[in-house]
Amino acid sequence: MINPPQTQRFKFGSLDDGKQFFALTFNRARIRESLEPGGWELHINDGNHTIKLIDDSSTNKGGNTDQRNFSPEYNIVSGTLVGGTTIQKAATDENETQGSYGLFYPSLGSMIFNPIRLQNAPLNLITKSGSNSDDRNARLFSNAIKEGAYFSAKRQEEITSRHFFVRATAKEFNHTSNETFYTESVSGVKRVIPGLQKDPKTFITTVGMYNADNELLAIAKLSKPIIKSKSREALIKVKLDF
Repeated sequence: MINPPQTQRFKFGSLDDGKQFFALTFNRARIRESLEPGGWELHINDGNHTIKLIDDSSTNKGGNTDQRNFSPEYNIVSGTLVGGTTIQKAATDENETQGSYGLFYPSLGSMIFNPIRLQNAPLNLITKSGSNSDDRNARLFSNAIKEGAYFSAKRQEEITSRHFFVRATAKEFNHTSNETFYTESVSGVKRVIPGLQKDPKTFITTVGMYNADNELLAIAKLSKPIIKSKSREALIKVKLDF
């Protein structure tokens, strides 16, 4: 899903032939639109040493330039967010044969980790691979995350807002179909109650948003009713988020 067709290896910084990886993927419902670049920190512990990992979005504006199916793509580097973003070692400064700690895809909600870098100093997460061998590498990585005992992240979502101004002039909306506004005569004809015949008053509680075909598209509820009469106008601001 991440690499273009015909791609056979992962690229982790200077390492461009990564054959294996660990993936940490987030539930889409939990992150909504995407994870926030520069808003997460993960600690990994091998039993003796702990590394603190973040992404390099604070210095790598726009992400990596490598062609991927998902962008932006940021490098996973050693650093911390405590007291402000601090990168201990940039991806370009890592050993050429080891590469960076991994890659971060905020829109996909995934982190791809480089086992070769994780098994070298200061960690010792040895990744084994062999025929007829159950080495439980995924469990080793999972346990290292548990031992790190620290993970924090933020999600982000872009919300578009539009504002509409609805005006009710003095002559408008001074009557209602609410039954409490009327009394009923002996002949069954509805009449406005005597107290409101000469000076009708209503209370606006809801604003309906219609399209050109007079179809109701949205309903806005007021925080409190607004009194309306022939001597009072109303100007209501409606905010629509989508």
